[in-house]
Amino acid sequence: MTLLQDDFPLHDLSGFPLLRFRGERALPGYAPQWAREMEALLNHGQAFAVLFEQPRGEEDHEDRRLRAIWLKCNKERLMRHCRGLASVEPDAQRREALQAMSEGAARAFGVPQLVAASREEAEQGLRRWLASTA
Repeated sequence: MTLLQDDFPLHDLSGFPLLRFRGERALPGYAPQWAREMEALLNHGQAFAVLFEQPRGEEDHEDRRLRAIWLKCNKERLMRHCRGLASVEPDAQRREALQAMSEGAARAFGVPQLVAASREEAEQGLRRWLASTA
């Protein structure tokens, strides 16, 4: 199965297996598209990791609910293929708070998460996870 960028408006595939989430495109109502993209990634069968470069804003309640349901229903598949998620947060205090929330999400969904001070640091962590589980 080939992954075509045109099928992934929410994820930049140019650095596959390291994907970049396009947060500016995650407008209210985006969750069904996100689920389609995640299904395609899991069906592709190759390990991947996701980088969130932009601060995550407040997510629409319905999008959060739909994503949570999808994540719970697909936890095992996600654990097999998604090697990790990384967010970039330059501010040390916000980074610490986000890291604490990320640790809870990692336990709930079985996917390692890290919060880094820079894109370079985040990419390094994701590449390390991709390489260690290849």
